[in-house]
Amino acid sequence: MKVRRGQRYFQQAVLNAYQGRCAVTGLGIRPLLVASHVIPWSASEEHRLDARNGIALNALHDKAFDRGPITFDTELRFVCAPSLRDHCASDTVAANFKAYEGKPMTLPPEAAGPKPEYLEYHRTEVFCKA
Repeated sequence: MKVRRGQRYFQQAVLNAYQGRCAVTGLGIRPLLVASHVIPWSASEEHRLDARNGIALNALHDKAFDRGPITFDTELRFVCAPSLRDHCASDTVAANFKAYEGKPMTLPPEAAGPKPEYLEYHRTEVFCKA
């Protein structure tokens, strides 16, 4: 597997900023956490290594964030796409997504969190697109 230049730095910076915990669930098991890019790696070379372009997420929420079924609003609250809400009758979807809808991202007090303009990009260019 080819390692992207600077990826290790980005991962450590993001996971450290979130004190090694998922911003959605609070999960603190590092091997299950991902430094998720808000603006995808492939979309912007300029923002790739900016730690404020990252959110510490568990692997499930990272995949959903990358693919577009979830995002965060301007108040950093968890948002599910309508297509995901259609599956909330499923216990698994309800427990892993619906249960967090409307809840704010968990940020350590000293963490700056993702830049608002990066999240705006995610909401307009990634959210609900897949």
